[in-house]
Amino acid sequence: MKRLSSPEFYLKYHDAIREHVGSPALKWDPELEKHARNFVNAHSVDCLARKPSISSGIGWNIARNWGNDTFVGGHAVVKWALQHENYDHVTNSCVGGECHAYTQLVWKQSTRLGCARVTCHNHSGTLVRCNYEPPGNIPGQRPY
Repeated sequence: MKRLSSPEFYLKYHDAIREHVGSPALKWDPELEKHARNFVNAHSVDCLARKPSISSGIGWNIARNWGNDTFVGGHAVVKWALQHENYDHVTNSCVGGECHAYTQLVWKQSTRLGCARVTCHNHSGTLVRCNYEPPGNIPGQRPY
């Protein structure tokens, strides 16, 4: 499973989705990965049972899958990408559901990426976090 959550796989999945909207490829950032690793490790006991209040100054996406320790980084990226169905480019807003993970994923100005994955305590689930620099989801701006 570790190989399927490697930097190469995270970049491959992100860049394939970003390419569809004309956003440039990302570069792996070890500092962003370290920040993501610290976050998932800190929440590995409760598997992020409550939504975090994060104001770290960086862009981020989080995915959690309960009861499944085979959930890998690519699965998380696909989960975020599926939110594209809720994004209305004309109004630049979410319609019919959440879309902010998608808009962060494809945010054109984001150039660096760092992600981490952890199997939660007693194999209760899996937690994935990806960090983006510069951050996306800036009010009044479009993702691409």
